[in-house]
Amino acid sequence: MISAIKLGDRLHHAYLLEGDRESILLSVKQYLKDMLKITFQGNPDYHEILQDTFGIEDSRIIANLASRKSFLGGKKVFLLAAGSMTHEAQNALLKLFEDPYPENLFFLIVPSVEILLPTLRSRLFSVSTDLPAGVNKQEKEIPNPQDFFGVPVPKRLLMVKDFITAIEKEKISRGTVVTFLNNLEVNLQKMGSESVTSKERATAFIDIMSCRSYTRDRSSSLKLILEHLALALPKL
Repeated sequence: MISAIKLGDRLHHAYLLEGDRESILLSVKQYLKDMLKITFQGNPDYHEILQDTFGIEDSRIIANLASRKSFLGGKKVFLLAAGSMTHEAQNALLKLFEDPYPENLFFLIVPSVEILLPTLRSRLFSVSTDLPAGVNKQEKEIPNPQDFFGVPVPKRLLMVKDFITAIEKEKISRGTVVTFLNNLEVNLQKMGSESVTSKERATAFIDIMSCRSYTRDRSSSLKLILEHLALALPKL
């Protein structure tokens, strides 16, 4: 179940949840049903929008729905899940969250908070989840960072190919690439000086951060981004 979602007796207008989409969706919907008595079937005030890449048109649709009066006279609930979000879409949502309508309640689910601009993140109330270990069904499809660092380029490229195939077959979301990049960064931080020189480490961090920023662009090629890392990162 979701914890700490209420601020005393008062709800925040927009919540941020990070992690596996499927698991968090179930948890949020259970909370809405049990605690807020929200119904889903045929409810004109409930909006569930699930996108691999969340774009400006999606934000415009939500802004339009948010500006309308509640049909049932209560809360209007928006459950949004996105693998990635364009900068334009985030800026549009930022305007909506800066001056929220009192009857609107938003839940934004992302694979990693790193896909969000700091300005948007600051307008959201981050919520912890009490999901059991191993609940993320997508983890097995994400390359192990230690394996990625430890194998030669040809094997890395095969790992990238399998990763992209899983995304194309919709086994996992586009946003898992950000999770993979975060894992690479964490793994790199743990490595001692005997494994990588200061110059190699600095260059690798820059490469990873640059690639992470490129994933926010809907038109970017994840295949090219990951292939670049396969070629550029040092073998450790």
